[in-house]
Amino acid sequence: MGRGAAAGNRELVRWLRAYNRGRPPADRVRFAGFDAPMEMTHAASPRQALTALHAYLAAHVDTGVLPETLDRLLGPDERWTDEQAVFDPSRSIGRSDAANELRLLADDLACLLDVHAPQLVTAGGRDAWERARLYARTATGLLRYHAQMAGAAPGRVNAMMGLRDAMMAANLLALADRGPTLVHAHNRHLQRQRSTVMLGELRVDWWSAGAQVARRLGEAYAFVATAVGTIRHEGVGAPPPDTVEGVLHAMPGDRFLVAGRELDATGLVPPATPPLVRLPPAHPGRPDRQRRPPLHQRPAARSLTQVTVPGCAESRVWAQPVASTVL
Repeated sequence: MGRGAAAGNRELVRWLRAYNRGRPPADRVRFAGFDAPMEMTHAASPRQALTALHAYLAAHVDTGVLPETLDRLLGPDERWTDEQAVFDPSRSIGRSDAANELRLLADDLACLLDVHAPQLVTAGGRDAWERARLYARTATGLLRYHAQMAGAAPGRVNAMMGLRDAMMAANLLALADRGPTLVHAHNRHLQRQRSTVMLGELRVDWWSAGAQVARRLGEAYAFVATAVGTIRHEGVGAPPPDTVEGVLHAMPGDRFLVAGRELDATGLVPPATPPLVRLPPAHPGRPDRQRRPPLHQRPAARSLTQVTVPGCAESRVWAQPVASTVL
């Protein structure tokens, strides 16, 4: 998504590298992505994750699966990454005989990670085993996602969105097992309540990664919504004063944390049910690209009313959503 092109992101990575230099592993700050390798209109081929999982296992145990078998079943990556498949299920290969066989093989390989865990951790270390578990989650998750993409059921898109966030949740829980984690994503991937967007005239509902993680961690999960303020070089000026962002914009200073009860007192708090994010129709000739409204007009920004930080001092996961990003 071009995150590496931002000078601030590159500066952050340099700072992390300098901070970690000379520190013991337990005291280092780790930087990780937790989203699934997919976007609104397409998903990656499972090749990279599946072949990496197989290579890791084959170095230590008998998998019973040959690399040539995986390569034959995977075929050209272009069959998996067709951007029109999300609009036309018949273009997806997610339920082909080869894809169905791959799903069984991926499940078998993932199972071997648990069956042989003591041997694998001893032979290659905990970090390598955890990375192999990531490969397994990604491979099996992608194959499930492609299978849903190839389906024709009315709730097909809802299922796809739910699967993506389930993969995100599994990655977050794996990170939380290693230590305190600060998460950066859109509100609707991290809020506790059911998420909803409008894709043209299609309403899509699903349970977010945050809802899944909160169910597992309880008070150890804290959700902090954020607002963008102004981005004048992108044409985003001061928000209207009769909005939540307008109230925040009028406060002195550049950065501050506001308790939800203080926003309640403004009288601008919308109902507890979060508003819909409505994405207009796609660009003519480019159904894979959605028009996006100006940032301060996006309903997601009003989700600041959901700010709650229960047990923050004890939290293992903090979620920092960004209202400026639309799914």
